Amino acid sequence: MMLTCPSCATRYVVNPSSIGRAGRDVRCAKCGHTWFEAAPADVPMVDNIAPTPEQVRPIPPGSGLPVPVPPSDVTPALRYAAFTAVAACLVAALVLFQPTLQQRLSFLTPAYSLLGLNDTRGIVLADVEVDKIDEETYSSYTVRGALINEAKGEKAIPTVRITLLDDKGKTYRYWDFKQGSKIKPGERLPFTADKLDVRGGTIAHVLVEVGNAVELSLRD
Repeated sequence: MMLTCPSCATRYVVNPSSIGRAGRDVRCAKCGHTWFEAAPADVPMVDNIAPTPEQVRPIPPGSGLPVPVPPSDVTPALRYAAFTAVAACLVAALVLFQPTLQQRLSFLTPAYSLLGLNDTRGIVLADVEVDKIDEETYSSYTVRGALINEAKGEKAIPTVRITLLDDKGKTYRYWDFKQGSKIKPGERLPFTADKLDVRGGTIAHVLVEVGNAVELSLRD
């Protein structure tokens, strides 16, 4: 049977018969506390045993340790999967609710900038022109236009992406451009991208768009 000292919680394994049918006082060998231990009702007693020592001693190391705690069913792989799922949900929430979060919690703006999640609402493209120049062995394109900030506040300048598409609508090649850092309310910021070379391909459309890094990646 197992005894536990009420004072220091040290545990001991003893023969039930050493407690006797009427129970007995026992003393903890570690802290010296004495208490009365009643005989267990469900364990049969054995008569004619050797005299009981005056002091119950601790279990020798490795001989009768307490019942071990069963190992957890949660494996490292499961913990990693759970952590990844929580992180993905957090990032998704930051992206989906970005406008509201940045409006109400302005201190998040630097964090969004580091993640490439600048708020691009109110930034529009205007006066986009595309010129094609045919050379002997290749063609090149020049794209002109302007960014206008129609929002009420200053904005981080978004990335301008120019994508060349073939006749099936598939991306042949794209270029990302960004100039400056901020655009004021009502400001018009012209841009020009030239020498966009095409070698060995047939281009049917030129797509010009603006956005932050995440927005543009989701459009791919």
